[in-house]
Amino acid sequence: MYVDPRVAHSRAKLLLTDHAVDPRVFDAKLKRILEEAMRQAMRKGNGRRQLRRQLDGWLAPTLEKHGFNVFAHDLPDGNIGVQARAIVADPSYGVREIGYAMVLGSPEIRGGRTYFTVTPHAIARCMQRNRKLRLSEIRLELVAATALAPVIFHVAMHSGWYQAAIPTPAGMFVGEFSRGNGLVMRTYIQPGASGRRSRWEAVLEALPRMPPECATIGDAAIIEYKDTVIRWLDENLEEFSRSVAFLREPYERGDDPQGALWNAAMTAAAA
Repeated sequence: MYVDPRVAHSRAKLLLTDHAVDPRVFDAKLKRILEEAMRQAMRKGNGRRQLRRQLDGWLAPTLEKHGFNVFAHDLPDGNIGVQARAIVADPSYGVREIGYAMVLGSPEIRGGRTYFTVTPHAIARCMQRNRKLRLSEIRLELVAATALAPVIFHVAMHSGWYQAAIPTPAGMFVGEFSRGNGLVMRTYIQPGASGRRSRWEAVLEALPRMPPECATIGDAAIIEYKDTVIRWLDENLEEFSRSVAFLREPYERGDDPQGALWNAAMTAAAA
């Protein structure tokens, strides 16, 4: 099924509007949860052991139930740092992962930073190139992108990337990276679909191959693949960075041979 680019963009905007979430909703949820956490800490004591039990036994599961992904780490001063991240949709920005940081036991929340964005254009391209008209039909593409985004974020930080790419079961999201805006996926491609080699194929060739189960079994296979990539990068990060050195160059929107082929076919069909 051919999906006209104009239809894909219109559908993407409409669907993002239908699934839109105001980040302030997450701000309010997080504040309520943390206020309750502070009350519990005051009742039970705020020693490191008590706070760790509180994190593992109540705070992390509660945040996850309300749509947050939770990451905890030990700070140099002996405190426990917590990051809570959530995925939100917006017709103007697309799909974003916003993050909040806090020190367990402290009422201060540093929040609202965007770590990862899939722009409406990238979502429309994903729908178009996979010949789909619903977000649910490209769900695994977005699941893979959001699962791998934290991994690619850290690689981009380490390697000094200005560009970035995230593989998915049927293609890859590509775009730019900066410390201020994080990963911003500007478009979606399927390397090789146009019959011409793309430089982005070097990213797919360098990383461990994504198993076909990611497109069939779905979420569990994607998480397993993410863990595989993490383990692989532990041993191969420097080699991987060298093999995709072009990512250190500023992002520029390139030619779109696949889109050009589609547009030519449509023009010929209408003639």
